[in-house]
Amino acid sequence: MKQTAKLLICFLVCLVLLTGCEKGERFICKDLTLQLPVGYRDLSGESFAQDADFLLGRDRVIIQGIAEEKASLLELDDRWTLERYGQFVLQANGLSCSLKSSDGCYRFSYEASVNNAAYTYTGAVWEGEDHYWVVQIYCPSDVFESKQQEILDIMDSLVS
Repeated sequence: MKQTAKLLICFLVCLVLLTGCEKGERFICKDLTLQLPVGYRDLSGESFAQDADFLLGRDRVIIQGIAEEKASLLELDDRWTLERYGQFVLQANGLSCSLKSSDGCYRFSYEASVNNAAYTYTGAVWEGEDHYWVVQIYCPSDVFESKQQEILDIMDSLVS
């Protein structure tokens, strides 16, 4: 009986440890939650963080989030919608890509050159309770294919 109890306890401990490794880390900023693989670190103190509400990084992949309070936009014009906000973001940043509706958000992707290096960006415009969010995940284009599933999994984890 004691042997069975010990085996059961060992099994449960292993199960908890393995489950924790698979889920990674939960990141929360204002009304946005992301499920991240283990190892992402806060880069918001870095000089390139600029106006980001959060900036995270790991192994050449950067996650950037910028929030806009819905109340401030609605004071200016009460016709703001998530799609309209997404179109505004693309236009304001000179992006010619299109928005695609996906699971309650609008996604976009594009490539850009920064300091003579090619980067691939995957982004989402998402609506939280109090904010519109632009979340972009980017990495050097030469590693995008190997990071693509990780990036899509993070994007799929957007929740309020």
